[in-house]
Amino acid sequence: MTDPQPPAFTPLSRTTRGGDGYARFLAELRRLGDVATVLDAPEHVYDELASRLSVIVDDVQTYRAPEGQGPAGRRPDLPGRGLLLLPDLRLVAEEGGVRGEVCFGERFTGWTAAHGGAVSLVFDEVLGAVATATASRPVRTAWLRVDYRAPTPVGRPLAISARIDAIAGRKLRISGELRDGDTVCAEAESLMVVLRDADDPGERAAG
Repeated sequence: MTDPQPPAFTPLSRTTRGGDGYARFLAELRRLGDVATVLDAPEHVYDELASRLSVIVDDVQTYRAPEGQGPAGRRPDLPGRGLLLLPDLRLVAEEGGVRGEVCFGERFTGWTAAHGGAVSLVFDEVLGAVATATASRPVRTAWLRVDYRAPTPVGRPLAISARIDAIAGRKLRISGELRDGDTVCAEAESLMVVLRDADDPGERAAG
C-alpha cells in the first residue's frame, strides 16, 4: 500500500507513545490474526500455541492502562490510528472530506470476500473522521447505512473516500464509497452528531 502523510483531521489527543516498537507490535498482531484465520493445524499445535500466547498475555498485564492513555487509537502516523480492531487503513485529508486506501487482511474474511460487518466498521471510522475534522470536536454515529454493491476483496488495496453532504447545527450528513478499481464494492451514508460539552467524557473529566 502507499504511505501518505498522516491526516490533518485527528484533533483528539495525538501521541507518539510506543514509538517504532508499538508499530512493530501492532503489525505482528495483525499478521498473527491473519494467519490464525487460515490455519489448519493438528490439535497439539493449537494447544502449544495457546500455552505460549497465555504466557505472553500474562507478562504484559502489568502494563494495562485506562482507555485513552496508551497509543491505541492515538497514532495517526500508523494504519488505522494504531487500532488493532481496524484493518490496514490509511487516509489523507482533502477539501470537504478524505480519501485513502484500505486493505482487509485474511482475519476479515466473511466467505470469499471481506465480512460485511468489517466493511461497515471501516465506513464508521472513515465517515466519523470526516465529521470529527469538520466539527473539530468528538462526534457519535446516530445511524449508518451501508449498501453492498459487489463482494469486497481481501488482501489487496482498495480505494475509499468520504465527504460532507450537509450540516444542520450539530448534525452532519456524510457519505462514502469503497472501490476496487472501477468496481464499486459498497456505498455508505451516515448521520453524525457533534457532542455537547456535557456529553463529552473528556470534557467531564477535565471539569
